[in-house]
Formats: sequence, structure tokens, C-alpha cells
Amino acid sequence: MARLLFFVLLMLAVPLASADAATPAACTVRPDPAVKRAAVTLNPATSWQPRGGLLLVDIPVSGDDYPWRSLIACFGWEEAAEPTHTGAVLLRPSDEVKVAHLGIEVPKLPSAVSLLQRVWKFDQSMGLGLVPSATVRLIGTDAAGRVVLDESFKMGVTSMWLAMAVMLAALAVGVLLIALLRVRGAQSFMLSAIVTADGRAGLAQAQILLWTFVICGANAYVMALTGNLVNITDGALILLGIAAATTVGAAVQANPQSQKAQAAGPKLRPRWADLVMALDGSGKIDVMRLQMLFFTLVTAAFVAVKTLSTCEIPNVPAGYTTLMGISNGAYISARYAAR
Repeated sequence: MARLLFFVLLMLAVPLASADAATPAACTVRPDPAVKRAAVTLNPATSWQPRGGLLLVDIPVSGDDYPWRSLIACFGWEEAAEPTHTGAVLLRPSDEVKVAHLGIEVPKLPSAVSLLQRVWKFDQSMGLGLVPSATVRLIGTDAAGRVVLDESFKMGVTSMWLAMAVMLAALAVGVLLIALLRVRGAQSFMLSAIVTADGRAGLAQAQILLWTFVICGANAYVMALTGNLVNITDGALILLGIAAATTVGAAVQANPQSQKAQAAGPKLRPRWADLVMALDGSGKIDVMRLQMLFFTLVTAAFVAVKTLSTCEIPNVPAGYTTLMGISNGAYISARYAAR
């Protein structure tokens, strides 16, 4: 344990090896005070980006023709004397006049200073020292090679590995809370969060717990990577509503049965097999429950993978949400039919 702690502190105190890169010649030119200033606006939603991410920048122009013929974006760490890398500058299509919409790709910058150094110097970082700060210098030249645009702004360079660590830490906190509040007699402490009144593991409760972990983990990951909360799409809200309605319906149906079970004898112990087993105690697999569990796991896996790769909760197709509604509705109907 002591060796592990020492290794972690050593990694925080010493930055990783930096890749050597030649400083672009255009980025070393000193700013000319004679160049007219331009109001460069960085979209706040993109002020934190990982390497390879896209900064959205708006620049007002006097007419349809831009004063520059070429643009270069120079990147360098806040503590560096000069920029070290350049990022691709893209002109984004827009119907808005007198405004140039640009997309600037964040290059593969070398490693920043260590976390301990960033926490010590807050002016060189963002997000309480977790996100290193980089300076972006946008230079535009005309057809004759004269500099007609020279503006600088700051942005935060996030790390996908740090975002993954934040996500795992958030999920670990949730698991720890469940472990502290566990119900005695359960095979696993996770079963304590989905146990029903009659002592079984509830499939509807498992749905709610699974979607809670998926949405909370997605928010932690996207917030650490972009500084924004993830946008929950209509399809995801419909899936959450279906899971909530199924939980309520199952609880209403199970209430009379739980009263009979309490009068008949001691409570059952929750098992993972309860998620797919029939409620009549026959020990047979309930196809309705198995179908609902399979569809839920596939959908949750799809949402989790897409969120990690795009930083957005994907739009679930309407046909699939309808399928989930039919599956959950059939599950509740089967419970009432067996009542």
C-alpha cells in the first residue's frame, strides 16, 4: 500500500515525457500593435476540449469577403514562452452574415505540467487545477502575406483518461453508498438496491438502478472532458419514463402478494436469478422477464458506448423506444395476469 501511494505521488509530481516538436515559424512572430483588433469569441460550450477536439470560434467581419486568405492557430501551454503546435482551422458553413464561424482542432500537445504544479499555480490551469490551460493564438494573413488578424485566447485541454477516472470515481461512490446501506441476507450488496417487498430481486428496480448509473456516469465523463453536463435526448427520457412506469406498475401489483407472503412466512432472500425467474415459485425462466432484461442491457450498453465516443447521449430510434415500451408493457401485463 505504501509503495502504491508513493508511485501515485511520483506520477503527480513529475510530468510525463513530452514529445519534441518544432515551433512553427509563423507562431514565433511577435504581435504587431498596428494590426486592428478583432472581437474573437470562443463558444463557452467548447472552452474545454481534449486533444483532437474542436473549438468553435466566431469572428465579426465587415462584409461577405474575409480580410484574410489563410489562417493558422498556434497552441502552447500557459507556462510556455512560445507556442509549440498548430491546429487545423476550418470554416464552418453558416447563413449568418458578417460573422465568420471557425472550427479549430486542438493538436496533440505534449504533456502539461504535473497536477501538483497546476494546483499550486491556479493562473495556469482551470477547474481547480485539474485542467491545464493553453493559449491559442489565431493569426490571419492576406494575399500579400501581411498579418491582418492576430488574437489570442485561453482554453482548457482536458484528458480522456482523467475523464474516465472521474467517471469511475463517481460510479464507485454510488456503489459504496449501496454497500453501506446493504440489506442482510442478500447474495450481493448490489441486490440490496433492487430488493422488493417480498424479498425478491426486482427486474423493474434493476432497470432504474442501471439507467441511474449510466446517466450519472455519462454526466461525470462529459463534465470532466468538456466542462458541460450531457444533453439528455428525448429518446433517453422516454426510456427512463418507461423504466419508472414499469417500476410503479410492478410495485402496485406486488403489494397484495407481499402482504400474503409476509403472512405466510419469512421473506425470501434476493438472488440474481430472480430477475428472470417466474414469480410462481416453479423455478422456470419467465420469457417476458428475460426479454425485458436483454433489451435493457443492450440499450444501456449502446447508450454508454456512444456517450463515451461522442460525449453525447445518442438519439434512440423511435422504433426501439416503442419496442422497449411493448416489452415493458407485456411484462407488467403478465404480472397482472398471474395475480
